[in-house]
Amino acid sequence: MNTYDMSVVIPTFNRAYLLEKLLESLYAAREHYKYGKTEVIVIDSSKGEELQKIKEACKRYDARYLEGTDSVRQKRNLGIRSARYPYIVFEDSDVVVDQDLFNYHAETYRKSTPEERVAGSFGLTVFTGEDNLVWKIIQYTTLTDSFSFAEKWPYQEWTIGNNVSFKKEVLEEVNLFEEAFPFKLGADDLDLSYRITHAGYRIKSQPKAVAYHSKDTWKKWKLVRERAKRWGRMEYYISQRHPQIFINRFPKTELIVPLLLLLCGITAGALRSWVPLLAFVLGMVGIIAGTYVLDTAESDKKNPFYYLTAKLLDFHYYYGHVFEGLKNRSLCGIYKQMSFSGGQTRMILKKETKRMTLLFVNMVIMLAVIVFGT
Repeated sequence: MNTYDMSVVIPTFNRAYLLEKLLESLYAAREHYKYGKTEVIVIDSSKGEELQKIKEACKRYDARYLEGTDSVRQKRNLGIRSARYPYIVFEDSDVVVDQDLFNYHAETYRKSTPEERVAGSFGLTVFTGEDNLVWKIIQYTTLTDSFSFAEKWPYQEWTIGNNVSFKKEVLEEVNLFEEAFPFKLGADDLDLSYRITHAGYRIKSQPKAVAYHSKDTWKKWKLVRERAKRWGRMEYYISQRHPQIFINRFPKTELIVPLLLLLCGITAGALRSWVPLLAFVLGMVGIIAGTYVLDTAESDKKNPFYYLTAKLLDFHYYYGHVFEGLKNRSLCGIYKQMSFSGGQTRMILKKETKRMTLLFVNMVIMLAVIVFGT
C-alpha cells in the first residue's frame, strides 16, 4: 500500500491560546491517520511570555518549533524547506481540525488518477463561535466566501492558505511562496495556488476535510477593515503578476458617486444654486435603494443596516486596489476585476449590466432635476 506521509506547516505570532487548541486537535488527527507518518512544524516570531507558552505547547503535542521572521510567506517557505515528508498541509493558527482531516486529504491523492494531475487537496473551513455585530456585517461581504469554496466546485483555480495540502515537489517546482510581495501577508496563497494550476496541475476539493475557524480573529472592526484594505492593495500586485485572470469593467459605484458629488458641487457653485446638490441627494437615494434591491434580490441577507455597513468594507477593498495602482502610476484598479472562469465573467457582466442601467436612470433623473430646477 502506498503511504502518504504529511508535514503540517503552521505560521503563527502571539496566538499561544489558539495555537494550543490547534495542536491538540492535530495530535488527535495524527493518531487517527491510517495512510502514513505525520509531523507538525510551527514557525513562530513571538516574544516573551507568548513565546514560552508556544514552545511548551509544541513540546506537549509533539510539534517541531522553528523561529521565523514576521513575514508569513517566509514562515511558510521555511516550513516547506524543513518538512521531512512529501505532502505539505497548511493550517492557520486560529483553527482546530477534525480528527479525520489527514485521512480525507490523503483520500484526494489516493483516489485521483495520473491523468488528473492532482497536486493539491483543498478542504472546507467552517467558522465557529458566537456572533457579534462585526461578524454579522462581514456576512454581507464576500470576504469569507473562499473558505467554503470546497463545497461549491470539484476543482479550484486558486485557494486560500488554510486547510489545503500540496505535493512538496510541486511547491518546489513553482518556487514556493513569493516573498517579494509587500506587507507581511496577503494574496501569496492565491498567487502560489494559481501558479500551480497554471502549470497544468489540478487542485481537487475535499469538503470532508474540515477545519473549524475561530470567529475571534474576525470580530474587531479595525482589524477586518485593515484586512479588507490590505487585500485590495494586494490585488494590484496580483493583477500585474497574473493579468490573464483580470477582466475590464466599468468603474465601481464607489468611485462614480464621489465623482458625481464633485460635478454637482462644481455645478452648484457655478449656478449659485442648491438644486444640483439636491439632485445629488435624490440620485444617491435612488442608487443606494436600487443597488440594495439588486444585491439582496436572491439572498436571505436583507438587513439594510448590515448591508450598508458592509459596503464600507467593500469600499476599503476597492479603494485599496485603486490606491496601490495610482501609487505605482497605474489606473488598473479603477477598471480591473478578478475573474477565474468564463462562468464567473458572465455573472459579473450580467450584474454589471443591471448596475449600469440603474446608474444611467438615476443620472438622467439628476440631470432633469438640475435642468428644470434652475
